[in-house]
Amino acid sequence: MDPRLTRTRDAALAAADALLDEFGMTALTHQNVAARAGLGRATVYRHWPTTVDLLLDLHTRYRPPLFVTTGDTLRERMAASFDAQLEHLVDPRSRNVSVALQGAAQHERVWLRLSETNAARLRSVADAAGPAYDLHERREHLLTVLALMTGPVLQLATFSPTAIDADLRATVLDAVVDYLNSYCRTRGATTENGAPGSTLAPAVRDGSPGPRTSTPSRRQDQQEVTPPMRSEPPHHAG
Repeated sequence: MDPRLTRTRDAALAAADALLDEFGMTALTHQNVAARAGLGRATVYRHWPTTVDLLLDLHTRYRPPLFVTTGDTLRERMAASFDAQLEHLVDPRSRNVSVALQGAAQHERVWLRLSETNAARLRSVADAAGPAYDLHERREHLLTVLALMTGPVLQLATFSPTAIDADLRATVLDAVVDYLNSYCRTRGATTENGAPGSTLAPAVRDGSPGPRTSTPSRRQDQQEVTPPMRSEPPHHAG
């Protein structure tokens, strides 16, 4: 690409980024972007005919990371994935673009981009969990793991960033690993701590929880704990 075009695009996207951060989605207009970037409005229209085009280009810059598939244990992979998601979500620019995209999801192209991004992230959750966990065809479980991982961080990064500390990290990892071990293990598979799945207590068919071993301790970051499998997550009243 011509270096001048690159500078023009970079200036406009930086201006759009700043406008989102300072004023929100309502400020993302061609006139405002042109004024902030020192460009002609026609130039901005030529590169981005609609504000949706601008927003999608910003999303390309701040696309959410996939889950990490390297690491010897489930907990190590989930810990690396948490750190990657955290780095993304605590960046206000990434968070602003994500929120703006959610608000513009009624536009077909935005919805398609969100669907594409979400599908890739869900596949990465299954890949990070590994073959001992039955996830690739279990969308409801993939969504739960993604929510357990990113939901608390997104809320705290938005409203109380100082609350994101080592204790929160350990709590989130406990919840994710416990959920995967409780509901998502492949029947008969050998778990990562070497215990064959066939030695586990059978799932209770009526949906009530069976006996459990202790959940992973916050101090056991390097230790896999294998609680008995339950057939389905418990349903909470209300």
